[in-house]
Amino acid sequence: MKRNEQNNYKHQLEEGYENSEDFHDDKGSMTKNIEYYDALDSIPSEEEVQEESKARQEAIKEDIGKLKAIEQ
Repeated sequence: MKRNEQNNYKHQLEEGYENSEDFHDDKGSMTKNIEYYDALDSIPSEEEVQEESKARQEAIKEDIGKLKAIEQ
C-alpha cells in the first residue's frame, strides 16, 4: 500500500472508530490498526533515508579531512 493510501485508510479508521463499539475498549482491533498506521508513518521514506545517508557520508569525509590535517 502506498503512503497516501495508508494515510487515507488510517483517516477512515479514525473517523469510524469513534462510533464503533471498540471506542471504549483499548484492546479493540481498531486501536491496533490505528497504532499500526501511526507506526508506519514514523518509517522514513526512501528519499529521506538516502538524504540522511549522504549527509552522514559528507560528515565522515569532513572528519577524515580533519584527522589528516591533525596528523600533518
